[in-house]
Amino acid sequence: VSQTCLSCHDKPAFTKNKHGSQGAACTGCHNAHAAKHGGLVTPEANTLCFSCHEKSEFTAKHVHEPVTEGSCTDCHAVHATEHANLLAEAPTKVCLD
Repeated sequence: VSQTCLSCHDKPAFTKNKHGSQGAACTGCHNAHAAKHGGLVTPEANTLCFSCHEKSEFTAKHVHEPVTEGSCTDCHAVHATEHANLLAEAPTKVCLD
């Protein structure tokens, strides 16, 4: 299925450190025919991350504000990136922003 998506979408943007390498193909998060949310995402992005990632791993005495708000994409590039842990920028830049 991912090859069908990549025949039209910008392949270089999806080929570096990516969710796909973890077995999450495009249709794991997107529904090209019946999505209710922007970007053909189903379910909404705030709950989507926790459908694979254990929410309990992100709860502690001190939790970053984007985590409590369910804003994973404030720091992480969900498709692909050159940075570890799918960070959108270098770790120092992400944290200082």
